[in-house]
Amino acid sequence: ATALALARRTEQRLLKADREQQQMQQRLMEAGKLAAIGELAAGVAHEINNPLAIMMENAGWIQDLLKSDDPHSQENTEEIFSSLQTIATQGHRCREITHKLLSFARKPDTTTKAVRINPLLEDIAGFARQKAKYRNVEIRLNLDPQAGDVESSSTEIQQIILNLINNAIDAIEKEGGLVQLRSTREENFVRIDVEDNGPGIPGDILPNIFEPFFTTKAAGKGTGLGLSICRDILARMGGSISVESVLGQGSVFHVRLPLPPGT
Repeated sequence: ATALALARRTEQRLLKADREQQQMQQRLMEAGKLAAIGELAAGVAHEINNPLAIMMENAGWIQDLLKSDDPHSQENTEEIFSSLQTIATQGHRCREITHKLLSFARKPDTTTKAVRINPLLEDIAGFARQKAKYRNVEIRLNLDPQAGDVESSSTEIQQIILNLINNAIDAIEKEGGLVQLRSTREENFVRIDVEDNGPGIPGDILPNIFEPFFTTKAAGKGTGLGLSICRDILARMGGSISVESVLGQGSVFHVRLPLPPGT
């Protein structure tokens, strides 16, 4: 009876430890996402500045036309309508940008549904380009038209790929930095590659990079989800992540997402 009670207490302690580990991982994931949203918000502010400047310029032009000697002339009326159309177009552009940020900031929708990989990667690259531009890094897309759709959570894929791109940008410390984002269709998977031409990962730490809490970044600089969490999220989706790296030449992370059966 004593041995049975001890076994039960041990089992309860293990279950409690497992629950606490899961809760801690969830908190780490949320903290990483909040930090990533901070970076995104800066990029979005710059992204919105351009359409706002165009809207203000056109609004000023409309005011000038209305103050002219003959604001109702055909020429001026056409100019006013053209400017109003431009303002509406740029307003829609701002709304699209903010909607994409809000979709990222929302609590992850873990329900699986059809996700169009290539348009999702185009959106992610758009988010990351402001940070890349600031760091003199080019982001280049090479998308396979046959990549297809996967049954998964778009917000979780977005977080993982954006995290890998941000890591790649942070790793590059030279002029002519390049991050390539590729999609490829494999037999049962869509493979997404995030490749950089940075310094590469030393062979002695390469086996450790997917371990919890492992980082090569300075204190306060590690703002991403963490590769161990990316790996765990992908495993839950039935996918995987792997890495190849050559010191002095760069690294490439391969993300594989399973294709729906029968595709």
